[in-house]
Amino acid sequence: MNAQTLRRFLFTHAGAIGSCAVALLIVFAGRIELGARHFFFADDWGWLYLAEFAPVTQIVSILPQQVYNDRPVGALFIKLLYRLFGLEPRAFL
Repeated sequence: MNAQTLRRFLFTHAGAIGSCAVALLIVFAGRIELGARHFFFADDWGWLYLAEFAPVTQIVSILPQQVYNDRPVGALFIKLLYRLFGLEPRAFL
């Protein structure tokens, strides 16, 4: 492949190459930022609050308690993990 062919390829595929580079950068940066070394993140504290202070009857109900984002099975799973491991973040990965 000569230099002119390489330039033509890069020019015609610049958008795709740039998009792939940005996607790889986001994935790489996310892997660094969201790891077990950084303890709990964002809404994890809300789930841990429910695990510690909410009784099971408040988590599980026949009718949804929220119009959107009602996840009683996930809350029960987090409650179980919290009872088993406490605030050890590696157990929640």
